[in-house]
Amino acid sequence: MSIQVEVFGDAFPRRMSTFEVYCPNMVRFLDNRDNNNIEHLDVVATWKGISHEQAVELLFWERAFQKSLESLIEETLVADFVQAELDAGAKFP
Repeated sequence: MSIQVEVFGDAFPRRMSTFEVYCPNMVRFLDNRDNNNIEHLDVVATWKGISHEQAVELLFWERAFQKSLESLIEETLVADFVQAELDAGAKFP
């Protein structure tokens, strides 16, 4: 069995080149209307003063983390599915 998982979102900026490491990244928080005591602020994050080599390394580690997380989720989903099938087979022989 094989599945493919793609992780994306604000935690994983879609950077295609090392140049984009130097570009500001906007992080927006959803408005929590249920609780008026909390007010979220939008944040702009950027890497300042890093060399080209550091930008290459940062891009590598971001991609490596994303791929490892995707792989872990895929393995967990397959294992859970197989276990559910085994459990169902044990209940209904």
